Amino acid sequence: MNLVNINLPPYQTGWSYDAYQAARPNNSGRFGDIYVQRPNLNSFYNAGIVSFKHRFSNSWQATSSYTFAKTVSDYPWINNLAYNGAPGAGASGFQYPNIYDRGESTLSHRHRFVFSGIWSPLYGADWSSWARTLVTGWRLSGIVTFESGNALTVTNAYSGSGDNAGPEELNVIGNPNSLSHWDKGFLHLFNTAAFTPTPIDQYVRGNSGLGTVRGPGQNNMDLSLAKDFKVHESVTANLRIDAFNALNHTQWNGVDTTWNGVTGGTFGMATGAREARITQISFKLSF
Repeated sequence: MNLVNINLPPYQTGWSYDAYQAARPNNSGRFGDIYVQRPNLNSFYNAGIVSFKHRFSNSWQATSSYTFAKTVSDYPWINNLAYNGAPGAGASGFQYPNIYDRGESTLSHRHRFVFSGIWSPLYGADWSSWARTLVTGWRLSGIVTFESGNALTVTNAYSGSGDNAGPEELNVIGNPNSLSHWDKGFLHLFNTAAFTPTPIDQYVRGNSGLGTVRGPGQNNMDLSLAKDFKVHESVTANLRIDAFNALNHTQWNGVDTTWNGVTGGTFGMATGAREARITQISFKLSF
């Protein structure tokens, strides 16, 4: 469901405030915006999945999958309601139907690859008893994840288009995701130079649309090393060492996509990061 404003004047650029109010179809001067719920939104998801599985044999097992996918949806200008039911802040702020209000959804991840496996090698059968107890029987397991980031929408929070319908997107030229691996960093996660504000005196909306910027993705490996020790006939001890983000990769999980007209601001900068490497050691007795 979507909230639709049924008291908008016909779209045109260059409205003054008084002329805009006077052109409302429903008794201008008495009624402002009038919102009704309409079932006019839709979305679709397309994906192709390739997977590989190796059941436990020859001391190892593995499961992996690759997904190539895309989610496209309508994106209403109002995407939330306040507690009292009043319209909340919108994604684009633009109330008139527009081709730029349909695009790749925020949670659309183009690529996702996941690999998990366990390796429990057999060795040391002819070693001494103390060497077998300490060195053999270890199991190595891990999960590797590579995933594209969110499809993000860049918005203009500094200047409106002058049509009294709220803020709009920026203009974009070229591909804002064209930065090389070496050019990307904490200060520039996408090419901010590809975006320019719309001229306020021309009263036009930007063309950047929805899902224009690809956010930071995942590049993560979790590893675990474990071993069982027979303490008694009915007592088993388990020693486990876990390393999350074992390679300690820097993984941003947010980016500022709101242009506020300030030179040297945070536009295009990282706003958060996933955890750095976390290592834990655990010991468990089972009886």
